[in-house]
Amino acid sequence: MVTKTEQKEDYRFFFSSFKQAMLKHNQTEYKPKYLLADAAHAITNGFKSVFCEDFKRIVCWAHVIRAIDEKKD
Repeated sequence: MVTKTEQKEDYRFFFSSFKQAMLKHNQTEYKPKYLLADAAHAITNGFKSVFCEDFKRIVCWAHVIRAIDEKKD
């Protein structure tokens, strides 16, 4: 778990901190092309605010299966 409140600003802080750490330790700007996570809008929006709008969104397969199983019940 990254955050208890799961708000855009929480994820923005997380992704921004990660980006800064990558720059500090690798001396290169991290430019991800993919985001693998659940379907939470806060994660997507936090990611967009730090990195860019041009990326592929991949939903975690475990979350997809869980959502399908919940709809069947």
